[in-house]
Amino acid sequence: MWFCCPTCGRLWTHQGPDVVALDPKSALGPARVSDGTPSQMCSICEGSRSAPVAEI
Repeated sequence: MWFCCPTCGRLWTHQGPDVVALDPKSALGPARVSDGTPSQMCSICEGSRSAPVAEI
């Protein structure tokens, strides 16, 4: 399940114990939130991680 962070706008999900975030400013094409995507603050904005494991 994907979430959208209301603070930074990243789309993110859990990948096992890790976090994967899609960069909303990607040069290949920005990640866009579709209707119905739940809003939840990401671990970067919460301050529990300084960077995601993978940011695509």
